[in-house]
Amino acid sequence: MKANGVHRANAKKIYFILFVVLFFLGKFGFAQSQLPVFNTFTAASSENKINLQWDLSTLKNVSSIFVERSSDTQGFVAIAEIWVTADSPGTQFRYRDSKPVAGATYRLKLVSANGAVIYSKTASATETAIPQ
Repeated sequence: MKANGVHRANAKKIYFILFVVLFFLGKFGFAQSQLPVFNTFTAASSENKINLQWDLSTLKNVSSIFVERSSDTQGFVAIAEIWVTADSPGTQFRYRDSKPVAGATYRLKLVSANGAVIYSKTASATETAIPQ
């Protein structure tokens, strides 16, 4: 029987398929995965080192954080990897670049447990009197 141009049997199949898709998305977390947000990310020069600090909204679903550096803001290179576990204390992190490059720009690359990647905004130290 036809109602509004759709056979009832086809409408039931569509609703069933939609239910199955939504069920599996919810069950396996794809529809509910909460990705963290970078609340802050700063860089400051001190004693010929660059101190980076950042804060995340949550550690849920975070696998690791890469600290990346660029001397031209085009090609970023990972200089450190920080593994995040359920035992990680808090959402605030620090990293000290002990071999900085003058005028370098930094960013963070967050990798989630399901492989999604999130990049922070870039940060540069305000004082760049770092010898080469």
